Amino acid sequence: STLTLMICDIMENLSSYKEKKIRLITWNCSRGKYDEKRSIIMSLNPDVAVFQEASQSKSLQSDDFWYGNHHKNGIAILAQEKLAAKIGPIDKKAPWSIVPIIISGKFSFNLLAVWTRVERKYILSLDRALDIYAGFLKKSPSVIIGDFNANAIWDNPNKETDFTRVANRLENEFGLRSAYHDFYNEQYGEETYATHHFRWHKDEPFHIDYCFI
Repeated sequence: STLTLMICDIMENLSSYKEKKIRLITWNCSRGKYDEKRSIIMSLNPDVAVFQEASQSKSLQSDDFWYGNHHKNGIAILAQEKLAAKIGPIDKKAPWSIVPIIISGKFSFNLLAVWTRVERKYILSLDRALDIYAGFLKKSPSVIIGDFNANAIWDNPNKETDFTRVANRLENEFGLRSAYHDFYNEQYGEETYATHHFRWHKDEPFHIDYCFI
């Protein structure tokens, strides 16, 4: 199958005026053995990687942790190269698959790992999580990254919310913008590159994974 994921290289100017870079990766790895999926991502040399649909490994690396409500289907996080990741303050009212993470080390920031799911109405669940974790996101520089299962092509003004309204909220309320869309200068719903192929069909590409920084 084709490996489709989002890689986000962030350039940050520090007070020393030396340019620094951090690489963030998100991948819905579609279950399977986590250790095998991890080795694929490690070949891309991430600083932080977020996996959705990750199985719980019995031999989890010291730099990794897993969170979920079923051992075959959760969120895994890995951090390396002088970075540490730990779970932030979990609120039980939030969807379990949207997880606050605190990153510390050579870069320090808060991260919201996202995997929206059908039982919580996909993008609506992220909008609800933003209400719940607003204080967490505003406390420090933040990143929201993961599988949103949403795109502007499915926007519907008759629904409670949709992708474009959530994306606008991320920018207006939290100061976060999609790294992909800024880099490629593309509009929501007009993406050149897909992050997902429905049921692995190459003729059904969609862009549903994002990194907001």
